[in-house]
Amino acid sequence: MKKLNKGFTLLELLVVVLIIGILAGVALPQYRVVVKKAQLADYISMVKALKNAEESYLLMHGRYTANLSALDISLPSSCRYYEDSYCSVYECGESWYGVCNDVTNVQAGTKEFTKHKLRYLQFIQDNDDMDGVEYHAGDIVCMAIKDAERKACMSLGPYEITHNSSTEVRYRYVR
Repeated sequence: MKKLNKGFTLLELLVVVLIIGILAGVALPQYRVVVKKAQLADYISMVKALKNAEESYLLMHGRYTANLSALDISLPSSCRYYEDSYCSVYECGESWYGVCNDVTNVQAGTKEFTKHKLRYLQFIQDNDDMDGVEYHAGDIVCMAIKDAERKACMSLGPYEITHNSSTEVRYRYVR
């Protein structure tokens, strides 16, 4: 009597599952970095738009404004505007965009920085009062905590670390 082999052995199935697991373990961290880079690209474009709007406001009025609603920018109607002691902010879904620190910088980032940990900012005026680090007009900073966010920040180009703690890393880009 001849035995027909119509299926896979348990060992063959385990090998396939192991290979799939290894591939997923390698691909998933890289996927997270790619997603954060895309998110960062959105923040960069919004920060450039805010900076340009602030520069236009400066030319027309002789000063910068801390009031985002006074700037000539368009955001989706679903965005919520508010002000706190630190920033004037538009909150749009999971992201926010703001003018902060007495109009020394424009920022974009995840809504809950302590939870999602990615922020991009550009200084439009000198500031020597941010954790004792001196920043100048034009300086660009990316702030992150988790590994995927840090790799996204590091991908922007040459940088120096201006702040490194257990709660965040700040990367200033070298011009």
